[in-house]
Amino acid sequence: MRKSYPGYYYSTKDEFDTMWKTCLFVLDTNVILDLFRKSRKYREQMLLILEELSDQLWMPHQVGLECHKRRPNAISEQTKPVNNVKRTLEKLANDLKNTTRHPFVDDEQFVKIATRLSTYSKRLVKELDAKKKEFLSQGGNEAIERRISELFEGKIGKPYCAERLREVYEEWNKRHDEHRPPCRKESKGVGKYGDFVIWSQLIEKAKEAAKPIIFITNDLNDWMQERKEGKTLGPHPDLVNEMDTEASVQFYVYRGDEFIRHAGPYLGKEISQEVIEEAREMLYASLTTFDPYKAIQAAGREYQAQFESIQRAIEGGMRVYLTLMNLTGGEETDSSGPEEEESFEEENNRPED
Repeated sequence: MRKSYPGYYYSTKDEFDTMWKTCLFVLDTNVILDLFRKSRKYREQMLLILEELSDQLWMPHQVGLECHKRRPNAISEQTKPVNNVKRTLEKLANDLKNTTRHPFVDDEQFVKIATRLSTYSKRLVKELDAKKKEFLSQGGNEAIERRISELFEGKIGKPYCAERLREVYEEWNKRHDEHRPPCRKESKGVGKYGDFVIWSQLIEKAKEAAKPIIFITNDLNDWMQERKEGKTLGPHPDLVNEMDTEASVQFYVYRGDEFIRHAGPYLGKEISQEVIEEAREMLYASLTTFDPYKAIQAAGREYQAQFESIQRAIEGGMRVYLTLMNLTGGEETDSSGPEEEESFEEENNRPED
């Protein structure tokens, strides 16, 4: 039965090992654009993995086209968390500065706390502005683009002609009515056909190369199978079965974080757990909920030690602020002030990078 219904069975470890050695690795558009969206540490680790697998990389023409169209927005949208952090810090500092009297906190103590918070806020804003300027600079982006271009040089499929595209669009309409993946329901216009164009090009390449396909994507809706309680378990069985029927090869799908986690042992390389967690956090991050502390961490993980120190200072200032606004029920502030002040002085005495 397994040969007749391959999409409903898990591959064994030996089968996965063979698949990794012989397959073509194909990255979806969102995974490639993540190289512009995520931290430097993530980007370097992912690029090193791809460089090790360079002989097995292949890119559907549709993926390359989408990357070039969406890359400017993928870069510019990364400034939003930085701007949100700046506004949050500036508002907190201004609120403290504008409050001059409260029965729970004497003026001298309040001035010290407000001054410390204001100084930390200005330093963080300055650092974030510098990193944003570096990130958006043409030279920095070109360095990333150059490495990606070199990785996929000579490994990109041919574009479809207008007639072939019309055929694919017509087939998409039939599959959509039959609820067969991959058909993005929420998309409108020509963009809704993107995933199916990629799928068609994957099947054609698999036939030509006679090699298994491992597809890496963060699009869980169109490519992955969902089970009870929303748990995602591997590629959609219809896609695995179709690839087997059309091209007689295996097909598997990894999320971005899963691919990084499995690539480490396969290549004999140590993969940072922080990088895996970053990939997972961004995959499941809410697009509507803003957490300033998480945004600080996402904005510059290489400065984690500095950010943690700043975060402690902000949290200390926030506790006093909440007391001043009568939101803590009159709880007294803790006795950590002198220790925090000493830490602040030590931080201020560090030479600038």
